[in-house]
Amino acid sequence: MLRWSKRPFMNTKLVNPKKVGPTSLTERFKYSVAMDIYGTIKTGNDTFGKIHKKLNFTKRELRAGIRFGKSNWLKVAKVIGRGRTKQLTTRQVMIVGDGRRYKILEY
Repeated sequence: MLRWSKRPFMNTKLVNPKKVGPTSLTERFKYSVAMDIYGTIKTGNDTFGKIHKKLNFTKRELRAGIRFGKSNWLKVAKVIGRGRTKQLTTRQVMIVGDGRRYKILEY
């Protein structure tokens, strides 16, 4: 007979893993991917292969984010001023294709 402290724990439940499938390409998701792509292009990784290596997204998600960034203005926060007169404004950027490379168009 097993002691109380040596008994196996019998109340464990089996958990079914969540089904992992392709992510739904909502506008909010595409905007966040486009903003990540914007940051990657700013650091100098401006080809699709370099962006794919840096970011942990599938090729399908990256293509959707690039298409979204090419057709919509992305809003980037910018701080103007110092000290007590500091203000937060936004500036707009867009991803532009230039051959095999991507560039940032600022407005």
